Amino acid sequence: IKQEDNQKILTLASVDVVEGTVTVNLSKSQIGDPFTLKLEPMMAAEVASLNRPVKFTSVKDNSGAHGGHLIIYHTPHVAQLLEGVEVRAFGQSGILGRYPIHFHHSQNVDGSIIRKNVVRDSEQRCIVVHGTN
Repeated sequence: IKQEDNQKILTLASVDVVEGTVTVNLSKSQIGDPFTLKLEPMMAAEVASLNRPVKFTSVKDNSGAHGGHLIIYHTPHVAQLLEGVEVRAFGQSGILGRYPIHFHHSQNVDGSIIRKNVVRDSEQRCIVVHGTN
């Protein structure tokens, strides 16, 4: 179990897609009394798989605030595809333009697909689109 800013990351024991339920192997004292869709439809917990087959992982510097950054830089009229990857420990805290995933002045990249990705332990935002359509 990991908790950051009122978020918890848990490992699921089972998933029933027909019933729409998940099971975790933790005691109530560890996770409290979470909201359910049935009891509180406006406050239900979000559940997502964080596992991805391709991983980009950065080694942080000694301060722990500066990881890697992935930049798609000046690629006009070239469709980009970034799908199903995990980007972990990317981004550089307090440094403009050093985001985990950054489209920078690529102009028109019609047809680009950025989906089914996970950005974890980010030091700076997640995906930034700047000067790009």
